[in-house]
Amino acid sequence: MKQIGLAIVGIGEIAQNFHIPIIKKISNAKIVALYDINIRKAELVSERYEIPYTCQSLNEILDIEGINGIIITTPTDTHVDLAIQCLEGGKDLFIEKPIARNYSETLSIAEIAKKTNRKVMVGMNQRFRNDSIYMKNYISEGSLGKVFYSNAGWLQQKREPQWLEQIVRSGGGVLIDLGISLIDLILWVNDFKKIKSVKSNNFNYLTKPAEDVSIGSIQFADGSVGTFETSWTLFRSRKTFFCDVYGEKGRVSINPFNIFNIESKTTKTKYTITTLQNILALKKSFENELVNFINVLNGIGYLHSTIDEALVVMKVIEKMYQSSKELQEITFD
Repeated sequence: MKQIGLAIVGIGEIAQNFHIPIIKKISNAKIVALYDINIRKAELVSERYEIPYTCQSLNEILDIEGINGIIITTPTDTHVDLAIQCLEGGKDLFIEKPIARNYSETLSIAEIAKKTNRKVMVGMNQRFRNDSIYMKNYISEGSLGKVFYSNAGWLQQKREPQWLEQIVRSGGGVLIDLGISLIDLILWVNDFKKIKSVKSNNFNYLTKPAEDVSIGSIQFADGSVGTFETSWTLFRSRKTFFCDVYGEKGRVSINPFNIFNIESKTTKTKYTITTLQNILALKKSFENELVNFINVLNGIGYLHSTIDEALVVMKVIEKMYQSSKELQEITFD
């Protein structure tokens, strides 16, 4: 395998805490260049991790030889322009979620990716948790039988930065910040099967104009349903993240990974968050998705979080915002 050269655009919390230290430990990948509008910050991170180039523009990155892929971890409002410039510059992309502020911007990226024949992976790391992978495998092998109900939730205290509350920059509030991962998880465990309609109720209690609470549902064409709840502000003594999937033969859940079998009436826990603490589980999810991206650039395997799937997720979110505004269920095209 050849060593894959990468550049990172946007040196914020996610890049510094996850992407950079993780990639530095991957033997067949190398970070060649960094770019951030805060040049001094990029220089300090480059020095710390011994990264060859600190660039003052995206054009500089595109001119450097040996860069196979670019990772975009900037605020959401910058994604579409950066992505199109990178794709037209001949680079494959990894874009942190959400891929864009809305469906239209996502479609623009997808059209350029198709035109330039470049790969685009979307950073949906909750899919890449070890327990999520176990859950998906258990469902895919038929052990759960036909799935009829999926329920997911993610409740946490409001986090920085404040731009997440600025709809013009983020595209929305907690629905597009945390809810997007739950929607993606529900669609993923259901193999992105045909959707009939969606519904959402969004609330602005402590943040305005962006919503801080979102409760939604997805009605699939086969009669099964997926529901979720997410919030920055609903009180909990600890952060809550879960996904439960129910089928004809029982239930499978994550965080912890747990199976209940109807016939034997037995519960079995194969993986608990106590054996792999939350921060380690989170780091492992980022590692798994980055390894997938790097391997695909090396001609090994296929992307497990594609832009085609992102288009469906963003269409669901768009219609959920419409549903909340109009106070009614919205038919899915």
